Amino acid sequence: MREVLISIIKHYKKISKENPPYKYIILLITVLGVFVGESLTNSKISLFFEILLTICFVAFLFAIYHDLLKILSVILDFIESKIKSKKESLNIKIENSSEAIKSIRDDEYLAIALDYTKWVFKDYMNQEELDKLCSYIQMYNNRVENFNKIAPIQFNINGDKLYNYDLSNYGYNIWSYIRINRSPLKPSMGNFLKYVFNTQYKEAEETSITKNLGSDMADATIRIDKKLTTFIERQQQNS
Repeated sequence: MREVLISIIKHYKKISKENPPYKYIILLITVLGVFVGESLTNSKISLFFEILLTICFVAFLFAIYHDLLKILSVILDFIESKIKSKKESLNIKIENSSEAIKSIRDDEYLAIALDYTKWVFKDYMNQEELDKLCSYIQMYNNRVENFNKIAPIQFNINGDKLYNYDLSNYGYNIWSYIRINRSPLKPSMGNFLKYVFNTQYKEAEETSITKNLGSDMADATIRIDKKLTTFIERQQQNS
């Protein structure tokens, strides 16, 4: 309300310089007419002053008509600006809330992808290499587009061996999980597999690796899993 009054006062300071004070003279005549009419005892003269009072009052209303419209405009502009300000503030809060929810959701998706990676490769590489692979998954999740500068993963020399189609299925599972649960689409999984597992994919073309994603082999150790959470739950139950 204080801001509205300030706006109206500023408005009247402006129009007082631009317009003659005739409307206020009319108002003064009207007020004087009231006092004079009340002091007279002659009914005919009193009636004359009442008629004059009515005419002056109507004239005054016509005189201030445009000013009233301007005052109303000031009030409406003030209300509109307040509504706009509140709306913008609410939109900012909604955007911040949406970003916070999205960040939490993305962290959850990444955590599941990392858990899946640890379960899949725990018997095929040492802890140092496994940690390194997890860091590469985090890079992929953060939209790193080229992995040609990273140190490739080294598997255990002894023990069971994984083949290219196993790694292809692993890459497909990670790519598919992130693609479904987040948008826009992630960078090429073909690039990721070629350089992260460069020893196995050294002679393979990136386009060929990408093309063969999802081509599940019957004898593959790592199988296509559309629900990584289900795979993790099975591993936890069997451990």
